[in-house]
Amino acid sequence: GLATQPNGEVAQRGNAVPATEVSAVELFDVPDSDVIPKKTKSQSMLPVSVEDQKYMVKLLEKHGDNYEKMARDIKRNNMQHSSHKLRKLGARFLLLSPEQLRVELPEGVESMMASSS
Repeated sequence: GLATQPNGEVAQRGNAVPATEVSAVELFDVPDSDVIPKKTKSQSMLPVSVEDQKYMVKLLEKHGDNYEKMARDIKRNNMQHSSHKLRKLGARFLLLSPEQLRVELPEGVESMMASSS
């Protein structure tokens, strides 16, 4: 059944540690090796991720700015993005500054970036 004082039994067994004996520093002391390093601001604030930049370079190199053909290309567009999604992703990619680019651009894609800015 139900005990009238369920926490009272723990104190009687002698297993309970009084709160005055344990400090918060001992409970939450995490060694530096277990701390996960945070991403730098430049890594977390890219308008287009590095993976998406690589993805768009492959598609732009093959199809130029024809987003309908990109959407139908099942080998390079393996994530099956629609032409609308590719158009938005391509527009963001083409507006990247040289500091934000993390991939090497082929000549055809470089000319598209130069003409769009």
